[in-house]
Amino acid sequence: LVIVLTLCFLIAGCGLYGLYTTSRFNNLIDDMYSSEVRGISSVMQTNLDAIYTNWAMLASLLEDDLQKSQAYGEDMARGVEAVRKGMDHVREFFVTPEGKRLLEQIQPTFASWSKEADTMISILRSDMSSEDIRNGQDRRRFEKVTAEFAAKLKEFVAAKSDMAKQASVDSTSEYNHTVVYILIFICFAVVAGLALGYSIARLITVPLGQIVDTAKKISEGQLDVRTSFQRRDEIGVLNDSLQTMVASLKVKIEEAT
Repeated sequence: LVIVLTLCFLIAGCGLYGLYTTSRFNNLIDDMYSSEVRGISSVMQTNLDAIYTNWAMLASLLEDDLQKSQAYGEDMARGVEAVRKGMDHVREFFVTPEGKRLLEQIQPTFASWSKEADTMISILRSDMSSEDIRNGQDRRRFEKVTAEFAAKLKEFVAAKSDMAKQASVDSTSEYNHTVVYILIFICFAVVAGLALGYSIARLITVPLGQIVDTAKKISEGQLDVRTSFQRRDEIGVLNDSLQTMVASLKVKIEEAT
């Protein structure tokens, strides 16, 4: 019973380890999706908001009607606010040392872009004509810093893509290790099961073989034969009964003679 229970525990342990490692693999995939894939999506959305902001400014400058021009200016203001929220959201996904380093690199460019964007919004809300704004230095500075900011965001996307690829490699490696460990455990359980099965078979067949040989010798008239083992299980009871029968038979034979 102890041997059978041991074998059951080995197989159960193998199964539990497989479930544990599979759960780890699934969690790794979820982390990769959450931290890397969503991070790429967030950066790309921020980049689109920055492009929309620049488009709203250009649309405002091309509009001769003051009210429509100021309306485009309000669209630009909403775009700037979306970019700021997007950058706050992006920071949630750049928690690794490499990610923090990228954030530090883009922060000065983002600060300059945000400052120039506020300046342009204030100008677009003023009564300055579109032609004066188009020919002004503020517009040129904003377009320049917007191009720099867009380039940094592209670097962000490339960096996040590399991180996602690395996460994919790590998850694949973890999965391969998991498969190897499970196969090792299964092989060990099979070998242990065979060894335990062989041991159990020996524990049963060897004493039974001795009892059979003893019974044959008794049938041939050899009443002095004895088995060479003592057990307390059913085989032991059978052996004791055989020995008792032989002793009783010898007593009856002696009485008869």
